Amino acid sequence: MNTRTATNRILLALIGLVLLVGGLLALAGGLDLYRRWGLALPGGWPWSNPRGTLLDRAALTGLTDQFWWWLVPTVLLALLALWWLLGRRGQPDLEIPPPGGTTPDGGTTLDGGALADAIADDTARLPDVDRARARITGGARRPRALVAVTLTPRGAPMAVLRRLWSGPLRRAVHSTGWDALPAEARFRVARHRTRRAE
Repeated sequence: MNTRTATNRILLALIGLVLLVGGLLALAGGLDLYRRWGLALPGGWPWSNPRGTLLDRAALTGLTDQFWWWLVPTVLLALLALWWLLGRRGQPDLEIPPPGGTTPDGGTTLDGGALADAIADDTARLPDVDRARARITGGARRPRALVAVTLTPRGAPMAVLRRLWSGPLRRAVHSTGWDALPAEARFRVARHRTRRAE
């Protein structure tokens, strides 16, 4: 699982957790569970009884007077959603040629994100590779792989590059049935902790 997939899952899990907790608190207030269970709630706690409301008229007036309290989080949430949507672009549905042919007739397609994840996972298993990310760009008929490889401190870029071409990228070409997959690899070295000698 690459970094983007992990980030997406973490964000979705956090949003789901917030919505779940909010819904459970509202349900407890609506069913009058706080009073039935003898729970002492802080003053001003919303939805503490079935007839309560989350925002009364005074609270709504206060929100209108100080609109930036809700405007800033709304704008930040919209920017976060836009960043997420833009991050999902560039992963086209790829056309897979039929056996014995070079161009599909509306046949099989492959999700570009799935192929990128497979290349990244395969690359991360290579010797001297700390982690890897991959991305598929271009259209459905002209895909191109961008692979970002983080090497271990003792990794040699040229050796890893040869393994990348002969391993993950060749397997991707073979499994899709393409003639070739143009690719660009970028290397960086992972930071390692300096050890103190005592």
